[in-house]
Amino acid sequence: MQWSAEYDAGRISNESKIQYNNMYKQVRKTSQDPFLWMVFSIMSCNFLESTPQEVLRHTQDWLWYRLHIIRDFSAPTGGQNKLGEFVEFIRQCGSRHFSNGGRSPLSYVQICLLTQQWNEAVNFLFSTPEYYRDAVHFTLALHYYKLLQRDANCDRKETADARVDAAEALRSFTEGFSCEEIVAYLSFIQDEEKRGGRAGVPRDHMSNRDTAYKNALLTLHYPYYLDFYNACKSEMSKERLDIIFLSAGWEQENKGKYDEAIQLLTICHREEEAWRIRKEYIGAHISGPTL
Repeated sequence: MQWSAEYDAGRISNESKIQYNNMYKQVRKTSQDPFLWMVFSIMSCNFLESTPQEVLRHTQDWLWYRLHIIRDFSAPTGGQNKLGEFVEFIRQCGSRHFSNGGRSPLSYVQICLLTQQWNEAVNFLFSTPEYYRDAVHFTLALHYYKLLQRDANCDRKETADARVDAAEALRSFTEGFSCEEIVAYLSFIQDEEKRGGRAGVPRDHMSNRDTAYKNALLTLHYPYYLDFYNACKSEMSKERLDIIFLSAGWEQENKGKYDEAIQLLTICHREEEAWRIRKEYIGAHISGPTL
């Protein structure tokens, strides 16, 4: 009763934690009842070295048992209850161990989400073809709430290398979509500043979000550029939209796609740039734009 009252109040004192820890040790010595072990294990935040199968019959039971202790307490005896160590244990077991040999992939995804392994969850979905669409939508949600950068594995080099790029995921996913649909997806991309840019494009305007819009724009072809421009008007200022089109126009020029470059530059009202390309490459390359 004391533990229940303290737990519900959200205030378990250090003295109570030490008391519950001593009670747990006593029960382990004097009782053979696995259910009693489990009760005092939860109260004292001491993981049972081997969890009794008659008590924890399913993976979800085991997972919630571990997460309950990790979330609520730090055991008086040390730091064996840290989430990072639990995540490392899951990683060593591997996805097949928690997905019934790959037959229940969503079980492993659930475990990853509950243990803050956001990137691992999404990458695992991407590796399962039938869940590709789900992977994209999970990526957008996690990116929107900035969870992909707060992974429980964030200190691991392999996690940094495997971090999911929401903008890149959308780039291939939205191919063939209408301009309105593409922009609706892109609206979830967060506006994180990105270093770099060409002379004439202010660096502080070349954000992650700008790059995502530009990459989506580069998957289109004329005459869809103007549709994309109009669809974007409700998502950003004209100044930012023109900068994205200007940057895309320069990139198309660098690729030798002069017709496309002229169309992009004309739409963002950089006629002097468009005429420069006409003068430099007119002839075999282009015959001139028609908007």
